[in-house]
Amino acid sequence: MVILHIEKEVSLKEARVRLGLNEIKASEAAGITINELIQYEETPGEVPVSIALTLANIYQRTVDTINFN
Repeated sequence: MVILHIEKEVSLKEARVRLGLNEIKASEAAGITINELIQYEETPGEVPVSIALTLANIYQRTVDTINFN
């Protein structure tokens, strides 16, 4: 028997908070401003692919486990 653990999709903000990062640390790690991070958390459908990949890496998740809709 094989048991698979499927990670639930979470929002960008939830991924950040679950890792214990505040907006300052997350934005600095991603090389973006706090205002950009807040904007991306509020409108995740507008996150550029390069930033989505960077944030997923920082949050220790794959992009398919973060809701970008």
